[in-house]
Amino acid sequence: WMVSVKGFSKYFWAFERKTSDSVGNSVKQNLLGFHDSSFYVRIQVGDDATASSSGYDSDGWDWCHIPGATTHLIPIKKLWAMDSQLYHSMQRPYGSSTFVGGVNMQGQHGLFVMDYTEITLSDDFYWEEKEQPKLTAMKALFAFDEEIVVVTDKVNAGRGKYKKYKVGTTIFQTALKTKKTPTWAQNTKYDNISKRSVVIQDKNIALVDAVGNAYYVPDAAGKVHVRRSRQKSRDYTGKSSRGYHATAWFDHGKKPNDDFFYYIILPAQAQRVTTYEPEKRIDVVQHGDDGIIVHHKLLNVTGYALPKSNTELRKGIIKEVSVPCLVMTETNFKMEDATSHIKMSVVNPDLGWGEPGMRYEILKADEKYETVPTDPVITHVILLLHGSYSLSSETYASVVDVTYVGEVTELNVTTVDGLTSYFELKCVSLEVCKRVYTNQGIALKY
Repeated sequence: WMVSVKGFSKYFWAFERKTSDSVGNSVKQNLLGFHDSSFYVRIQVGDDATASSSGYDSDGWDWCHIPGATTHLIPIKKLWAMDSQLYHSMQRPYGSSTFVGGVNMQGQHGLFVMDYTEITLSDDFYWEEKEQPKLTAMKALFAFDEEIVVVTDKVNAGRGKYKKYKVGTTIFQTALKTKKTPTWAQNTKYDNISKRSVVIQDKNIALVDAVGNAYYVPDAAGKVHVRRSRQKSRDYTGKSSRGYHATAWFDHGKKPNDDFFYYIILPAQAQRVTTYEPEKRIDVVQHGDDGIIVHHKLLNVTGYALPKSNTELRKGIIKEVSVPCLVMTETNFKMEDATSHIKMSVVNPDLGWGEPGMRYEILKADEKYETVPTDPVITHVILLLHGSYSLSSETYASVVDVTYVGEVTELNVTTVDGLTSYFELKCVSLEVCKRVYTNQGIALKY
């Protein structure tokens, strides 16, 4: 299996489509793909991991129910009518946020974050609403080996033409090979077709989609909808289409105000859903204005999505950060003589390019456009850690400077182009490290 996530930012556009080719012939592609990069979480499964084996089919596809995305749930008929008034002209819109990017821990674990503002047709069509507040959210995906934690935080509704529609975060939308292809909710098999959705009233919710991916949604009583229906839609070219799909989503209502929820994906692990105990494994340590922190209790891996400068944190090994950044840590406080006690990855996701595209100069040579990279933009992230540490090896000195005074350590990390800076630390005193880390609210397994 493979899980991917896609976002847009100030530097990368949200989607592109085509209505004609270079000589004016009609060529229609991806006409309703507005949310292709709206934190789209795509899971590829099956022996060949194709779109078909993974449950993706454009026939009947609901373009406002993109897995992982938080959107206004606009019926396709309405969405098509709104876009047709614009002659399908909106193309390659950029976002405004620079807090979009990812960090990884040696390719084994990872984190992706997106400070999200919904792309809407009103940007171009309803000029009087251009400055109206839009739907916003802080989105983060934490990948801990075979467990994926998707956090949706600070969901706030916009105003204007979209305000009459409910807001939802789609958990999955999978095509059904036949209308009897089963899905599961709360260990109950469903193989019926209905236009109405089922609202699950249990506090903690376990789901399995049509291709064997499992999902766990805690503290979500009365919020998760599941529907199995024959959907009417339009395909990539705009032609009318129909298809059987199963869809699950979290209902934020019409006026969410700092709404929060999270769910866990177990890719291609349907058999685990009945025995999975997330409370023994996953801890959402913090969410809100100062960032999102998620800790895996068994792996001792922690992900930090920290969107604000000069922020003091309430919990975790990090005491303070100088600029918005993403951090992952893996701790090993079992042995005094361990090669390292903390593995750490840091990145500033802001590419620092100025205006969109400024990292590359576009030159016309031999009547062909070529891109030439300019000098990279180097940034520094300063972190204060609870505890006293030194580098485990001088090989990491090129990416981080380390100094400590008492029980506080300062790290000055060099980052560039949104790429991960990785290094390892050793405790000056292992007992001090254990004490200060445990005191910060994250229980370690020794």
